[in-house]
Amino acid sequence: MLLELPGSGDHVWRGKSLNSSMKPIGICKQEVYLENAAVMENGEIVWSENGQTPVLTIAGPQGGIDGPIEIMKGIKDTGPNSIEHNIETGMCKILDFYASKKRNNPLADTDILVMIKSHSRNAVAGTQIANRAKALRVKVEAVFFEPVPGPGHTGEDLKTDISGLDESTLVYSLNPGILRPDNIFLPQEVIGAKRLILSYKDHGVAYEKGVMFENKLYKGFSLNSLQPGLYIGDFYIGGSNSSETENIIRLPRIIDVLKLMQNLDKYYEDRLLQRNRGDIIKNVINTGLTNRSYNIFDPHVNLTV
Repeated sequence: MLLELPGSGDHVWRGKSLNSSMKPIGICKQEVYLENAAVMENGEIVWSENGQTPVLTIAGPQGGIDGPIEIMKGIKDTGPNSIEHNIETGMCKILDFYASKKRNNPLADTDILVMIKSHSRNAVAGTQIANRAKALRVKVEAVFFEPVPGPGHTGEDLKTDISGLDESTLVYSLNPGILRPDNIFLPQEVIGAKRLILSYKDHGVAYEKGVMFENKLYKGFSLNSLQPGLYIGDFYIGGSNSSETENIIRLPRIIDVLKLMQNLDKYYEDRLLQRNRGDIIKNVINTGLTNRSYNIFDPHVNLTV
């Protein structure tokens, strides 16, 4: 099954068009949608693609500023689509899917595939859903774009390890924007991803447009087809950052990564409101090197930085 978790304020994955051939499927508590892609009050959308592959979209947090008219939806992690509630909803659907597969084949564990792509606060939910799904011994592949819990969170919302997933890609923005300082926009520290992409784009990073690598577009789950490793926008080596779709390069040697760490120190010197973001990104890189997550041991490739 495929689980889509769009960011705060979003009901659907940006750029997603609802296919008229999609069929309604059952949801928790035996409720059934009467119309394709029917939307509940909490913004949850459930459908199956061509009646075969279950596809589930759970809207991001919708909490806004209270008043006669609620504004800035998604600015608060509250309501039925909060991180906590979305974890529960996502696992409920996965367990339903898992149970239906097991009823048909008690030995089906290794044949069950759960695919998760998520953004922003919902990516924080996504990392935890992915780990809990993996505990069922099913295959889990996931892509996480800019996981940011917001203020007032603790525990796994702030730091988590996804090294047990079968395939994974983590995308961080190096500079999410001047209106997104650390006190409200510190990213979740996610260690153990097989691929780490550092983007010079804002908080939206590559989740809608994808990235270009060696003249090929990688978008959504196709990011997991990239060779495991550490990637960065080619602005790092003098490329242009004006294109909507960012070009990325791979840092294939330890010496390249150590040089990157030095450059990140310089990069965040003048970004006082985002220095903690820089520290988290460096911690993630250091852990990846220690655990050899990024496969950075190719002595034959030379990168000039």
